[in-house]
Amino acid sequence: MDKLTIGQTISQYYQILPPLEADILISETIKKSREFILTHPQFCLSDAQSRRLQKLAQQRLEGEPIAYLIKKQEFYGLTFYVNKRVLIPRPETEILVERALEFALPQKMLTVVDVGTGSGCIIITLAHLLQKQKKIDFKKWELIGLDISTAALKVARRNARAHQLDKYINFKQGNLLKPLKKLPQHMLITANLPYLTPQQFRQSPSIQSEPKLALVGGKDGLKYYRQLLQELSRLKYTSLKWAAFLEIDPSQKNTIIALVKKYCPNSELSFYADLSGYCRVIKIVNVTKTATLRSQ
Repeated sequence: MDKLTIGQTISQYYQILPPLEADILISETIKKSREFILTHPQFCLSDAQSRRLQKLAQQRLEGEPIAYLIKKQEFYGLTFYVNKRVLIPRPETEILVERALEFALPQKMLTVVDVGTGSGCIIITLAHLLQKQKKIDFKKWELIGLDISTAALKVARRNARAHQLDKYINFKQGNLLKPLKKLPQHMLITANLPYLTPQQFRQSPSIQSEPKLALVGGKDGLKYYRQLLQELSRLKYTSLKWAAFLEIDPSQKNTIIALVKKYCPNSELSFYADLSGYCRVIKIVNVTKTATLRSQ
């Protein structure tokens, strides 16, 4: 049996998959760039590669996300390893990174805490951008990624090593802020915690392969943000200065406002929209007489 060329393979798989997805799977199978497969139609796949591609295509047709099939996902121009233990990084989360970066840059010293770090994409991207845009004195700055899942932390540590940032980011296992033995004086919190309701999860076929633990946030989707705000409320009698950037579902804006007013009444709120114009990120900055964190 003659081996299939890339040209023949493209013709075959374009009939069953969107062209971009087919290109990605072919590229991953033969370990060549997408540009290569589009410019070398006569290149032949081995029998093993053809079988591998057939298996990947079948998994994709059954609903498996492309990112899990190729074990990687692009985020903010960086490539992250992903598996079924972590949520696949999404473009809307880049808004959270942009806004947190804007806030962090003017600070002279800061502890950045990423709660529910998952793949580590937020804290690693922030570390990369801070290192790139500003000479950070890591003796004054601390970067921490927290997650309740040890399997997720394994992925995050792998990504930190891949981006040569493992020396600067400390990953800790535990629920929300509890792994922090001592709260820092100046703290920036980022969090993309589970915020879907069980109904939203059931009604979204495209996310069924992703970890439910990383997606569903209790009956109203705000179980974990409610707990986080409760933990932050205990800081109101201290001199600690903190700011938090939280990714939410647009439908939760009013409920989040009410929760912040309840648990952190001495706070300033700002909201940021995604590319569709929907509220996606909330910024909370505590306001005290001695606050020194500069809000942007």
